[in-house]
Amino acid sequence: RVNVRTGAAALLALGTSPPTRVTGVLVVELFIPMERGDAPGYEIADIIVPFFRNVTADSVTYETPFVSTDGRNDEWWQLTVTCPFFSDT
Repeated sequence: RVNVRTGAAALLALGTSPPTRVTGVLVVELFIPMERGDAPGYEIADIIVPFFRNVTADSVTYETPFVSTDGRNDEWWQLTVTCPFFSDT
């Protein structure tokens, strides 16, 4: 499951048309069947992380992603890849 959560916007300068920075996080939630354990989730996370580490695409700059273990979610193991980002407009 993929979600984009935006945060607050902030002015970067003063003037009539100052640039604005919007921050947020791209969140990828991984669900792995309980009987397989969490190893496949970490393998998938290891594939996702380099695509976003310190990358700029379409005026969005992704910072350093991190992986967290959310543990058991019913019959699933859940891992989350969080990719902080900002965009200056």
